This record gives sequence, structure tokens and C-alpha cells, in this order.
Amino acid sequence: VWHMETKDIFSLGLGLFGSTLSILTLYLTQFRRPKIKVRCGPNVHFWHAPPTMTGFYLPVIFQNRSPARGFIYEAFLVIKDPTGLHFALKWTKSVTIDKDMNYAETGPSKPFNIDGYVAQADVFMFEWYDIPNASITFGEGTYEVTLCVWTTDRQRPDVRIHEKFEITPSLRDIMREKDARAITPLGLSRCRATRCWRFRRASKRSTSLRCRAFRLG
Repeated sequence: VWHMETKDIFSLGLGLFGSTLSILTLYLTQFRRPKIKVRCGPNVHFWHAPPTMTGFYLPVIFQNRSPARGFIYEAFLVIKDPTGLHFALKWTKSVTIDKDMNYAETGPSKPFNIDGYVAQADVFMFEWYDIPNASITFGEGTYEVTLCVWTTDRQRPDVRIHEKFEITPSLRDIMREKDARAITPLGLSRCRATRCWRFRRASKRSTSLRCRAFRLG
């Protein structure tokens, strides 16, 4: 009859513990889906280059709350104007914005990965080119903004974030005046950077983006 000694039991238990830990680590890092949290704002910047181009700059933070590596494949920005029209703007570039509202392109849009327990900040640029019967005019009213992000290769977006901003009558008048001064006789904008408006949330608990400051030439 074979009797296990105390050291044999200890060695067996230590081996089982090591194997279990290895399997758990493999599952958490290789097979478990990553948990990516997406936040945007608190500012949204937009500009309009007559006659047909509109761009939005949206600061975004991605936070991977799991040990597994995650990926950002694609992003769209859906704008709903006060009349109910929807505009889907494709993510085209990444930029940086300094405190003086200067913009610098960092590269074209492309998928990227986020390591486990890592947060990454970026500013996405979304573009829209007007087509017949579908143009962004920035009239008075409330605009709904939906950021759609794909973290997998699914057909539907994995993350949706809903925000709002409002254009008041006084702001609309200022924007129209600026538009009139910024258009040359050929219908081209002289300087798009001087025609950028910035919005922010009224409070941390609010999802409404209200005008705080706008840049005039």
C-alpha cells in the first residue's frame, strides 16, 4: 500500500494551483472579450467650408477595463438636425487640439489596438460632403449627436454614445455673419480654422452640449 507523504500532497497541490492559474491567465488574456469603455467630449468642435464640406472634431477616450487586448476598428458620427434629417459622418483622420484652438493632423483613420487596463485619448475628425437634398445648414435648434464605435467585426456598432448640443438664435446670427464674411466671390472659404465653434456640456450630469465659446476671425 502506497501512502502519500505530506511533501507529496503539498507538491501535488502546488502543481494543481499552478496549472489552474495558467489556464485562468490564458482565458483572461486570450479568450475573454475585452471590456472597452468609450467616452466623448466634453467639447465638440465643428466647422463648415462652403459650399459643401462640414467637419466635426470630437475628443474621445477609450478605456480597456479588462486584461485582454482590445481593438477599435471603425467609427461613425451620426448627426440629427432639428428637422429630423440624419447625417452619417465617417471617421477620416485623427488630430490634436491645443489650448489656443490650433489643429494638427496626426494621421489618417485606421484600426488600432488597446492593451489591457490601458486608457487612450484621441480626437477624431468626421467629414460630410453635401449632396442634393442632404446638406448640413446649422440652423437654430437642438442637434443630436451619436458616436458609433466598432470594437469587433460585427455589422452593428458595439458602442453607441448619445449627446446633444443647441444653437441659439443669437449664435445662429453670429454664425451667419461669419459665413457671409468668410466666403469669397468664388464661393470658397478663406480660412476654415477661424470658423470653428466649440460646445461643451452644461454640467457633468448633463448630456447636453451647450455653447461656451466660438472662435471668430
